[in-house]
Amino acid sequence: MPEDLAGSGAALELGIGTGRIALPLSRGGVPVHGIELSPAMVARLRAAPGSESIGVTIGDFATTRVSGP
Repeated sequence: MPEDLAGSGAALELGIGTGRIALPLSRGGVPVHGIELSPAMVARLRAAPGSESIGVTIGDFATTRVSGP
């Protein structure tokens, strides 16, 4: 299971896109936040069931910062 790889921590996905990795992690109980440059990709993620529990920051993951560990 993908959530086993996260251990007891949260996950930050760089280039979260449509949530191909983030959605299963979130369903498995892992807190997930993603960084994505494309608002169109975030819109596709937001159309997926369960995506409301995933935080997303729009930006370039080389320079964008998010709060938290």
